Parts: sequence; C-alpha cells; structure tokens
Amino acid sequence: MLMMRYLLFSSLLFLVADVFGQDFSIQRTFQDQEVITGEMNKSQITLALQFVEYSPEHRGIVSVKGWYKYDGQAKSIPLVGILGDSLVLYHFNSQAAADSVLQFNGKSEAFWTLIEELCNKSNYQERFIFQIGQYGVSGTWTNKKKQELPVRLHVMYFGIGQEYEWLMLPNKTSTSSMIDLKELGLGASDFEVFSSVKTETGYRVLLWYSCISSGFVNGMCGAGLERGFVQMELGQNFEINQIEQFEVESCFRSIYCDMEEIERKEVLEIHVDNDNSIKHRLRIETKNAKAYWLE
Repeated sequence: MLMMRYLLFSSLLFLVADVFGQDFSIQRTFQDQEVITGEMNKSQITLALQFVEYSPEHRGIVSVKGWYKYDGQAKSIPLVGILGDSLVLYHFNSQAAADSVLQFNGKSEAFWTLIEELCNKSNYQERFIFQIGQYGVSGTWTNKKKQELPVRLHVMYFGIGQEYEWLMLPNKTSTSSMIDLKELGLGASDFEVFSSVKTETGYRVLLWYSCISSGFVNGMCGAGLERGFVQMELGQNFEINQIEQFEVESCFRSIYCDMEEIERKEVLEIHVDNDNSIKHRLRIETKNAKAYWLE
C-alpha cells in the first residue's frame, strides 16, 4: 500500500549566509505535528499527533497528544502518550490521568522508573503500543476489557519532536534546493555556515557545529559538547562529491581543544588533544573554506 504521511513543521529559523558572499545558509525546522494513516485489524484509521513537551531529563523522550478515528467516520477519539524508542498512547476518561502523562507526573522520583510507570498505566479506556521495527511501525490496540487488535501504520518511524537541518543552496534552478544534513550521518547538529567559496569544479562549503553530546541530561556526557568542522566539496550542480569531518571537541571521544570560542579569522589554528596525549593542530583557511590537519 502506498505510504501516506503528512508532516507539519513549525518554528522555522533562517541563519545568515557566510560573510564571504556565497548564498549558502542553514534552515532549521522542528516537527511538532504529524498525521499518519494506518490499519487496525482490517479497518483503515487516521492518527494525528502533536508535540507537548520534552521529558525533564531526556530530549529523546516526549509527551504527545492527539486523536485517532476510523476513516469515513466523523468521531475522533482523544489520545495522550509518551514517545521514545516506542510509542504508548492512551484514551482516558479522566483529564487528571491524561495530564499526568502529558506533564510527566507520577509516583516515581527516579527518571527511568517514572517513564516505566507512565508507559504501563492500567486505568485506560483504550491503549495503543507501537514498536519501531526494521519494516516500519506496528503494534497493538487494547481496550479496558483487555481485548486486542493488531495495528500497522504507514510510516517507517515517527518524526514528531525531531529537529531537522538543511544546507540551503544558492542556485534556485538546481534540481534540489537543499541538502538534508541529518541524512549525512555526521552525529552532529546546530550547524552554521562558517565560510564558502566557488571552486573550479563547483563549490566548497565549510560548516561549523557545536551541540550537546547527549540528550540524556544525567547520563554519560549529558553536560558535554561535540564541536567541529565539516568540509563539503560540491559539484557544479551541487551534488556532494566529498565530505570530511574535523572534530575539535568530543566528550564521547575524549577530544579537547584550546579555544572556547571559534573566531572567523582569515587563518585559524586550533590545538586539539585527547586523553592519550595525542596532539594535533587543525588549520582553517576561512577565505578558501578549507580545513586540514598540520600534524
């Protein structure tokens, strides 16, 4: 069956292009709503979700609200739930019960015990439990009488609560006007265009990133940073020919640098070392949008 997915984005942010004249820029979006089609037993359903808030200790776990309905019927059934590695949705008769899920309120004080409590409530009228697997999203629907039905959604994953970043390209007549930075698998976010330049074969773009190491505040590297540069070689039609990443700080990899703030000087040298006392120097040629190791 043809996959159907409707994404609604909000909170668009446009960053200024680099100071050397190329019109590359970064666009960020946050997906706060999602409408998905699916099947429950043999009936077609539509599920709508809206982001409510992040959990108090982990940005990868969020509360959501919304509704579902059988296609062709006007009545929608309200839902609240918790989205993390899986999705649990409830229909309650009690607003207090719904609010406890949306606001992460429970009896447990320890974070993971609280999440387990909220994902295993028993005072529901209806409950969905969805797992995100290799072949998409599927799960079960259960009512208060413990009757169960299989459910399958027409998506591979849930996008709600996700942040996306694109490198916007200067040539509006190109086949693609942007590059999805999340899809590059760099393990980084919060990019900025540091500089860019026209080359004989196309374009060179130098990106700078500085982001938190982990979404789990009280976990490993919860207060750490991941910082570095990404050098992209693009062709005349903005196809990606080469990508190289230069880490200057990483809590996970025990990499550190001697600069708290990275300045846009014409030439910049950054001293980088790690716990094994291996030292390197990274040279940045801002005007040429180029980065390379000196040693």
